[in-house]
Formats: sequence, C-alpha cells, structure tokens
Amino acid sequence: MRRKADRQRIVVGSTRLVKELLSPRNDQHLRFMVITLPPGGQSEDVIIGEGEKGGVVIEGRVRLSIGADDSILDDGDSFQFPSSLEHKLSNPFERQARVIWIMSVVDTHI
Repeated sequence: MRRKADRQRIVVGSTRLVKELLSPRNDQHLRFMVITLPPGGQSEDVIIGEGEKGGVVIEGRVRLSIGADDSILDDGDSFQFPSSLEHKLSNPFERQARVIWIMSVVDTHI
C-alpha cells in the first residue's frame, strides 16, 4: 500500500513532465504511476525492454507513438503494448494531460 502523502514525485526532462509513483515500494514486478504532461510536454529517455506497458488517460488528450504508429487518446481511452517497442508519450495540446501508466517489470533493477 502507498498513501497519497507518501507518493514519490519526480519532475523530469526539459518539458517538466511529472511522475508520481503509485505502486508500493516493495512491489518487484509491477510499477504504476500517474504521469502529468503540461502542454508541449513529452516523455524522454523511455525504458525499452522485456515486459508490457499500458495505461489509461484520466485527464486531457495525449499522443502515443508506438513504432511508426501515432494515436491520439482522449480522456478515458486506454492502451497496452510490448515494452520492447520504441514509444513516446506527448501532449501537443493546450491543456494539461494526466495518464495512469502501468509497466510489468521483467528486469527488477528498474
């Protein structure tokens, strides 16, 4: 269990994307977080490897690029894909966006 007050909050990249860890500290195989993307925000230095990633947009709209495919996802839309694929999450829109991001972790040093 992780209480809201105990969430680790990290601001990353030049676009100031915010990650809040939701999964308990002792969980070894599943990570989930809330990612907040300001307008113009995008993921940088994503982890590529074994496992799965998925999530749901809980506020705003985002662009999810997986390989050569781009999709615009709206509030309530969900997704899932192999972690081995190149991917990027971005917010080219004028409103903040929030996504619950879920990863199965095969390599537990992450």
